Amino acid sequence: ALDFLKVHYRPPNSLDAIITDIVLEKYDRVSQLLMRVAMVGWVVKEMLREHRDSGLANPRSRLTQRYKMEVHHFVTTVFAYFGDSIEVLWTAFETRLDEIEASINSYEVGQHIEGVHRLKELHEEVLDRILASCLLRKRQELVMNLLGEILGLVLQFSCAVRRTKGVEEVMELYETWKTKIRVFITVCRGLQDQASGRGEEDVLKSESLGDEKGNAIGRLVLRLEMNGWYMR
Repeated sequence: ALDFLKVHYRPPNSLDAIITDIVLEKYDRVSQLLMRVAMVGWVVKEMLREHRDSGLANPRSRLTQRYKMEVHHFVTTVFAYFGDSIEVLWTAFETRLDEIEASINSYEVGQHIEGVHRLKELHEEVLDRILASCLLRKRQELVMNLLGEILGLVLQFSCAVRRTKGVEEVMELYETWKTKIRVFITVCRGLQDQASGRGEEDVLKSESLGDEKGNAIGRLVLRLEMNGWYMR
């Protein structure tokens, strides 16, 4: 529903070597993902508000309440993970920009100054790291497809709780949900192992990144597992 929204920006001549069409496409992919998860988060919030007084008088109500709590946990955790990951990486990028600016302001003859090509490299690197943290790289296509299916199930569940059918429909959605979550966590673990083993150069060279490269997805898995609930 939000596919018509795109990031458009015409950079000034001084920045057109840094903010290219490829770079804008990366910004667009990240913004599309955040809007999609935020939209589902709004649906979940409205669902909780509309049905908080439904009670637990019958099996359907009890199952619905459990499902709603798990849906809320998943969506808010994923959205917070994306936001936290972007903030950490972008803060590190801004720190490097401040360092470059300081070196220019204190320039002395013979001192090496990082130029436009270096700035372009840093900018593209932080965007690639953001894409990876947001599961938007090509090698992460499987897990992003799973996330899309899970968010779709959330919307289906939101429609189901508004209907007056029996427990079977909700139970079927809930079992599908749990299966998708198990697969999602398993695939994320695999991506975590791959990221930890690559040992790529950190061109941002910022201590504030910490272990973001290898363990960001690991933190997402840790937040989602709920003491191993989905793996039982």
